[in-house]
Amino acid sequence: MKAWGDGVEDLAPGDMEALVRQQLHRLYPLNRLGAEALARLLPAMHIERYRSGTVLYRAGARPPDVCYVLQGAVCLYDSSHSLPQLRLTARDGEEAMPLPLATPAEERAVVDEDALILHIERVLLDRAMARDPRNSPVTGVAPAVAAPAVPGAGLPPPLRAHRVLIVEHDVDAARACRRMVRELGLRHDWVCSAEEAVEVLRLEQYGAVLLDTDLPAGDYFDVVKEVRVREREVARPRVIAMTQVTRSGANDIPETGIDELVFGPLALEGLQLALGRAGLPLRVDDQGIF
Repeated sequence: MKAWGDGVEDLAPGDMEALVRQQLHRLYPLNRLGAEALARLLPAMHIERYRSGTVLYRAGARPPDVCYVLQGAVCLYDSSHSLPQLRLTARDGEEAMPLPLATPAEERAVVDEDALILHIERVLLDRAMARDPRNSPVTGVAPAVAAPAVPGAGLPPPLRAHRVLIVEHDVDAARACRRMVRELGLRHDWVCSAEEAVEVLRLEQYGAVLLDTDLPAGDYFDVVKEVRVREREVARPRVIAMTQVTRSGANDIPETGIDELVFGPLALEGLQLALGRAGLPLRVDDQGIF
């Protein structure tokens, strides 16, 4: 078994409960409800680690309750508690899609049928827990939230700045873009809304932002504005807007604040050139061809 922390270490199964309990109490406060749920679930938990660095604990195939530990955050999920959005992540941690789930029963059915694991975004988790008084250390009081952890937070600053943030609301388009970014040898994070993008940009550093031009205009400019605000504090990422239309049909696309506009359909060669201009270390073969 593997555990997260300053380094990846081998764990004996008997060490699991102590490690999880220690990490949870350090990173996130638990009220009585949370402590009781954790006590029921810990003996049955196992751990999985994805290439992205995401770590998740999960009780067996059909648990009565589900506990997730994701990038230092915990969600204790029972029959009367739901989150505004969940993200399904395949077992290899690479293909993800937003999927609202109404009830724990619906959630478990999807997990069981499709062999998928639920991935809860940290920013959404914080927001949901802050609204639920049962998740406070003292009933009725909002929890003291630890500093949010996001993908790549354990990397040193130079490597974090080599990552790409993909802001794309269309699942199929996001899947294609993510595949190309991986082929170029780059780490990436994906969010499907401007709201998520703004929150993540306040927490993390990127070398480039791939921005969907089909976002509502106000949302689109919210992302661009956040990048420009952040450039006063850290080296700003290159903003690369992506559109599915051809160059001749792009007259109505807002270009204020962006560094480059990539026209559709998105191709690996065009993405290579755009990300290369952002100064990111791309992977090439001996001939300089992917």
